[in-house]
Formats: sequence, C-alpha cells, structure tokens
Amino acid sequence: LCKSASGDELQAVLEERQAEARLHLVLVLLTKEREVAKLQQEISQKVEETMTEQQRKYMLQQQLKSIKQELGIEQNDKDILLQKYQRLLEINNYNAEKVDPEVAAAIHQEMTKLETLEVNSQEYTVTRSYLDWLCQMPWGKSSPPATITTKQAKVLLDQHHYGMKEVKQAILQYLAVRKLKEQQQQQQQQQEQKEEDGTKERAKGRRRKRSKAKSKVEDTTGAAAADANKENDAKSSTTGTGTTSTNETNKSNSTGTILCLAGPPGVGKTSIAASIAQALGREFYRFSVGGLSDVSELKGHRRTYLGSMPGKFIQSLKRVGVKNPVLLIDEIDKLGHAGMRGDPAGAMLELLDPSQNHAFRDLYLDVPVDLSDVVFVCTANDVHQIPGPLRDRMEIITVSGYDLPEKVAIAEQYLVPKALEAAGLVVKKKKKSTTEDENDDNNKNGVEITKDAIESLARWYAREAGVRNLSKFIDKITRQLALSVVVSREEEEEESDDETRTANNRDGDDDDDDDIPIIKSSVVTAENLSDFVGKPIFTSDRLYDKDPLPLGIVMGLAYTSMGGSALYIETQAIVDSKKSNKFTVTGQLGDVMKESTQIALTVARSFLEQTSSDIIASSTVVDPNFIDNHSFHLHVPEGATPKDGPSAGVTMVTSLLSLALQQPCASNVAMTGEVTLSGKVLPVGGIREKTMAARRAGITVLCLPNANQRDWDELPSYLKNGIEVHFCENYHDVYRVAFAAADDAIPS
Repeated sequence: LCKSASGDELQAVLEERQAEARLHLVLVLLTKEREVAKLQQEISQKVEETMTEQQRKYMLQQQLKSIKQELGIEQNDKDILLQKYQRLLEINNYNAEKVDPEVAAAIHQEMTKLETLEVNSQEYTVTRSYLDWLCQMPWGKSSPPATITTKQAKVLLDQHHYGMKEVKQAILQYLAVRKLKEQQQQQQQQQEQKEEDGTKERAKGRRRKRSKAKSKVEDTTGAAAADANKENDAKSSTTGTGTTSTNETNKSNSTGTILCLAGPPGVGKTSIAASIAQALGREFYRFSVGGLSDVSELKGHRRTYLGSMPGKFIQSLKRVGVKNPVLLIDEIDKLGHAGMRGDPAGAMLELLDPSQNHAFRDLYLDVPVDLSDVVFVCTANDVHQIPGPLRDRMEIITVSGYDLPEKVAIAEQYLVPKALEAAGLVVKKKKKSTTEDENDDNNKNGVEITKDAIESLARWYAREAGVRNLSKFIDKITRQLALSVVVSREEEEEESDDETRTANNRDGDDDDDDDIPIIKSSVVTAENLSDFVGKPIFTSDRLYDKDPLPLGIVMGLAYTSMGGSALYIETQAIVDSKKSNKFTVTGQLGDVMKESTQIALTVARSFLEQTSSDIIASSTVVDPNFIDNHSFHLHVPEGATPKDGPSAGVTMVTSLLSLALQQPCASNVAMTGEVTLSGKVLPVGGIREKTMAARRAGITVLCLPNANQRDWDELPSYLKNGIEVHFCENYHDVYRVAFAAADDAIPS
C-alpha cells in the first residue's frame, strides 16, 4: 500500500513494539501515500482530457474530409497530385504507346507506388520529386518544322552578323541538310501511314468476304472464324508496330553533325548559335561547361543521394519544354580534366555522339531519353584543348577575328545604334528603316559618333580580335553623352524657371567643385575622343618604329586564343671566352616553343657553315664560329603572357643570323613558319588572323610557308591588298627576303 515509503521508514514501523506508536507511524505513511495518489490522479485526468480533445478534433476533421469527398467538394491530396501529373503528361504530349516501354512502365509504377505511401514518409518525398521530373519531361512535345527558306535564313544571318561569308555558308549548308532530312522523315512517316492504312483496309475487305461466304455456317463456326480474323489483325498490327519502332530506331541512329564554333572571344559565336535556332524555328538554351569537373553535373546524381537531381542536359529539356531544341554548350575547350569525380569529356562523348545519344540514360531518371533530335552547338576558343575523341565527332567552323575595316563597319551598323538606343539617346522605330537617313530623324538629341572616332577607337583602344571591348568603349561614350544631354536640359529648365536666380548663381559662383564634369560637345570625333574614354591604351602599331630594326630583333606573327598578334623575337649575343655556349630563353615560353629555340640554334649554326654565294651575300663577312664563341639570350616581349607553338621557328633563326652576320632585318618584314633541322619550312595555322595582325602593324612584306599558299588564296582581297607575300619552301627563301637590303634586291 505504501509504494512511496522508503525502506527505512517501513523498517521503523516493524521495529516499533508499542501498538499506539506503531499506528502513528503507519498513519503518517498512509497520509503521505494518499497525497501522492491524489496528485497522480489529477495529472492523469488532465492528460486524458487533453488527449481526448485532440482525438476529438482529429476525428471531426477526418469525418469532415470524408463528407466533402462524398459530396465532391474536396478531393484527396494524393488524388489531386496524381491528376496534376496526368495534366503534365497531356501537356507534354505523352503517349504510353509511342514512348519507350521502360519510360511508360516507370511512370505507371511510380504513380501506383505513390498511392500506397504515407504522406509523411521519406520515400513519399523521393517518389514525388522523381515523378515531378518524369512528368515534366517533353516525351512527345517538339517544335514544329521550320517554314523559313534558305534565302530568309541568309537574310537573318546578315541582319545579326557582319561579314563571315565562310561561316554563313557552312551554316546554310548545315541548315539545308537538316531540312532535307526532316522532309525525308516526313515522307517516310507518310508512306508508313499509307501502308498501315492499306493493310487495315485489306483486312476489313477480307473480313467482309469471309462473313458473306460463311453467312450460312453455324454460329460456333462463325465465332471461331471471327476469333481467327482478330488474331490475324493483331499479328498484322504487331508487325506494323515493330516496323515503325525499327524505323524510329534507324531515324535516331542517323542524326546530323555536331557544330563547334571556334574563335577568339567577342566574335559572335553565341549569337550565331541563337541565329541557327531562329532559322530552324526551335527553342534555344545555353549553358556553360567551363571548369566543370564533376560527371554528375552532366549525367545526374543517383536518387539515393540527398538533394539529387538530373544532369544539365535533362534540366535543359525540361526548361525549354520540347525534345528538339538547339542546345549551346559554351566553353567546351575549358571542360575539366578526369579526376576522382569522373571524366567529364567521356560523359560528354556519350551525350553528343549521334550513335549513342538516342537512348541516353540519366543516372537520376534511370530511363532512356532520346537526344537524337537535339541540335548541339559548341563554342571554343582553342580547339586543341578539346579531347581528341570528342573533337573528331565535331564539325569545326572557324570564326575568325575582325580586322580594322570590319570593326568599323560592325560598330557603325550594330554597336553604335544599339548603344545609343540603350542610353535613351535615340528613339526606336516601330517599323523597319528603308533608308539610311531615317534613323537620324529619331536622334532628337543631336549626338553623333563619327567614323574617324570609331576607327581611332578600334585602332588605339580595342585591338583584340573580337568587338567586346570596342562595345564597352562605345557604351562608355554614350553614357557620357547621355549625362551631357541631361545636365544641359536641367540647366535650360532652371534658366526658364528663374532667370534672375540663375544669373545670381553665375555671378557668385567662384567655386566649380560642385559642378558635374560634363563634355559640352555632342559630336564625338577623333580629336576629342580622349575626353570621353581617356588616353589611348596603345600609342604605336609597332614596338620598334625605326627602320631597319636593331640587330637581333625580328618581327614574327603569332596566333592565340585572343586572335593574331605581332610577336617580336629579341636576341642578344655575349662573348663567351670559355665557350660554354649558354642559351637562355625568357618570356614565359611553352615547351614546344622552347624546343623551337634549340632547333633554331642548330639551323643557324648549320646555315653559317654554308658560304655559298647564292645563299649569303658576297659582301657579308661570315664568321662560322660566331655561335660557338658566344652565349645567347633570346627573349619574347610581354613576358606576362604565356606563349607556345612552333610557328616562331623561322623568326628565331633570322634573329640569330642577324647577330651573326651583323645585318639588320627590315622593319616592314614579318614572318611565320615552323622550321626543321634540315631547314624546311612547315605550314602553320591562323593565316587569316596573322595577316590581320600584320596589316595592323603596317607590314608590307610577309613570309609564309609554301604549304599555306591555299590559305592565302582564300583570304578576301582587301586583306591581301598592299602586302607583298613570299612563299618559302626552306629557310634559304626566308633569308633572301629578310636580308634583301644587303643584296639591294631579292633574288628571283
């Protein structure tokens, strides 16, 4: 009875001999026990009342929900969710009979599974997220075929891009191939549909004949014949379905090429891809893979991980809402290398390969997704950084940089009008302009950027291959013009409101610290250009202006990811009494370029040993041991810029021979070409970009490898005008051109 009493208290009761004292002890223990029991009863009663109230509310809520469901006022949460998924599938033209059977089975299985799961369970959340992705995928929804003609596509490309004849021609060829393929597929589908309809008509005819011939036969026999007819129809239908699926497989396996637009930054690669999508009449989506090193970003994460989601390609299909968009994969040459998280280049190969991507399996969806209808367009600055297996599957279209006339034309036709409109200085017309002077009517502020200002801007401020920096400078000019226009208007308004106050302010305004610095001129010319954009970044076209160049200095031509540039090779000789033959190279040269310096030294030493009059001028004093008696230091200016490649080989040999023969090279001569140990000049790349760099530097004599003659012939005439080109088979030809001043003429 005394559960709350301690053992000592109970022992004291037992040890007490007198009955009265023992009863007193028992009374104390019973009183204490009664109070404890009373307290426990009160607590239990309160808890029971609280639980009863909660159960009552829960029961009433469930009864109310059941009543609403019976009356059709409210539906179950799961039913609402399943109806939502059904609507999403209808929006995406989902047809369980046409999609892959594995996809249809996965959707049906997950919906059935969702009905049996508790809403508060963790697996319910995972299943719901999975169904969200499955039902929002465009399984049967695609953009309609393009109705644009080839001429319209050309006009579209010309509207957004200046020049680029070779690039536009390649894109038009690609669009023509895609159009022919779509027409062939449509014809094939129509032919298959006709054959299927013909098969059904023939089956109906046979059934009608059989029903007439067996009209007098017993009902059981007629029923058996009808069953046989149904089986035959099912077989023919199955055969037709198998043929269609086979044709679809063949169609998915016969996809087109992957385009790769390669060129320097700022030449319009992304806008070209957008124009391709517009010409095809398809949705456009862009994402960058620069620096991406995790394969899961491309192929998705497995659903077992927390926060898992599909890869970029599946995400892009969901966002555009069609299964045949134009996907631009930007900066594919900067894709991360293989590491502990996989090889992104290998995953990209599976995604882009036409023979594999018709059944691409994302790790999150875990069902085959057809990517064969997607048009993939990639961009890169340096195609040599793209892995070989991936590069072999691409059709590389080189987007060259712009020279000075092209930059001026692009600025006049595109950049300046766009910048003026963005700054609010020009009102945009609703209708297209038919004359060149119509745009001036909308220029109510009288601002203007002259052609000579644009030419100076491109020549002395923005020498890169693209027009991105040029666009930034033009935006800076228009912002300054906008500030000037606004300040001028505010001053006019103040003068009109209170002329007396304005006059007093002018009389007492001795401090100009509060004035906003503005440029009064509304016309930007070459003379006042520095007021808008500051002092010129480049002050000369050449590092060395005097003619001839100092001994040991020769101009070469280089091609980088930023375009073509003039590259001087500087060499100094130091008398070496110990004949240690030290050869120092500086200028942050790559491994290939360092090897070229060693080859150049050997070629120069071998060349000095040849004293034939048809090679070296008779008036030249030749010291065959010059290289053995000196140490050399070869430097390439702009040491902060990494440089690599074999195309500076002939330039290095000429620089060494200039010191050995004590003959300077003419300042108007530039050269490029790889040289071998035997003195042969091998072809190099980037002839267009190097020629533009030569024109920018004022070069009039150019030495190119003989094998690059076809590249020179493909250049436009305005690039070749004013340049005397010499195609060299071996270094002897380069020598005759570089040191022609020593002979007063170039030998024939």
